[in-house]
Amino acid sequence: MESVSRSLLSSQLTTSFISDSSTSGHYFDIKAKSDIILNGININSAQDVGTNSPIEIYVKSGSYEGYTNNSTSWLLWANRLLTNTSGPDAPSHISIPPININTDGRRSFYIHCTANNNCLRYDSTSNNTTLRVYQNQHVMLYRAGSTKVNGDTWDSELSNTPSVFSGGLSYDVVTQSPTKMPTLRPSKSPSRSPTVSSILFVHILCSLLQIFVSNLFLSIAKTNRKSINITNTGTILHTKFITSSN
Repeated sequence: MESVSRSLLSSQLTTSFISDSSTSGHYFDIKAKSDIILNGININSAQDVGTNSPIEIYVKSGSYEGYTNNSTSWLLWANRLLTNTSGPDAPSHISIPPININTDGRRSFYIHCTANNNCLRYDSTSNNTTLRVYQNQHVMLYRAGSTKVNGDTWDSELSNTPSVFSGGLSYDVVTQSPTKMPTLRPSKSPSRSPTVSSILFVHILCSLLQIFVSNLFLSIAKTNRKSINITNTGTILHTKFITSSN
């Protein structure tokens, strides 16, 4: 069996980038449908083109629901400057340290404008919850979000209006592939004629057998000669004994 290695396929999940409001704090959840490595977030910046806004990105396992005011449940994953590079309702990319998420794994995110300057755009016009789910074959943004009324502190309340995250995810899909390419030609069939090595082996074996048989015959011949000598000697001694008795 061939060993397998892990390779990466870069991909993205993007929302509609429709927006009508802005906030200083936005929550959303994602669920992986494949093994992925999240390495960036595309944000719809509310600032002027070229303007920098400091942001914090927090991460936790599971959903954000029930934890929006609990700072100890969150891990500060990155401090970044959000720069509006594309204008309104267009992605401004933020690179983050990689986050490995296995299939069916869930992560929640909280993006916070530290200057409390409402730097994040979002959509509050849709009351249809089905429109709050964005997905592809790799990942699902299944709770599109909640925003804070005043997003400068953890104690700030959540907005009661729909708050669909306007942005996207950049990630690598982890795939398995063989380390070796399969051969395009079948292996050679075994030879029907004997090889040189097999002929040489048989020749040596026959020679050793011939030597063994020869030595065996020589040994038998020597043994017979000794028996004859002993018999003759006994006859001579017996004759001499009879003669001397007379």
